[in-house]
Amino acid sequence: MTKKVKHTATELKVYEMLTENTGRHMLDSGSAYGRHWERNQKVPIEIFKAQEPVYYRAKCYREGDLEMNVTKSLFHHLVDNLDYDKHYDDIFQRYIKLDDA
Repeated sequence: MTKKVKHTATELKVYEMLTENTGRHMLDSGSAYGRHWERNQKVPIEIFKAQEPVYYRAKCYREGDLEMNVTKSLFHHLVDNLDYDKHYDDIFQRYIKLDDA
């Protein structure tokens, strides 16, 4: 039996944002290999959550120079720094629809 993991409202909203169709433009890159949102649509939220929050890579050159690369997961960065509040989102959604009336 698999244990069902509950996701926070913030995690679900960030996941929705990262997999949202942002459209296409003729100057966009990624048409041959897929845009990020297209690739992300195939990835379940559990994979985003399981990613390492920060990835470090070091490369040492012959001359003794060291190159460090640090990559932070966008999913983890947003989840760690944002709080989704449905109440205020509802107020915002009503506000942006005022122009349509």
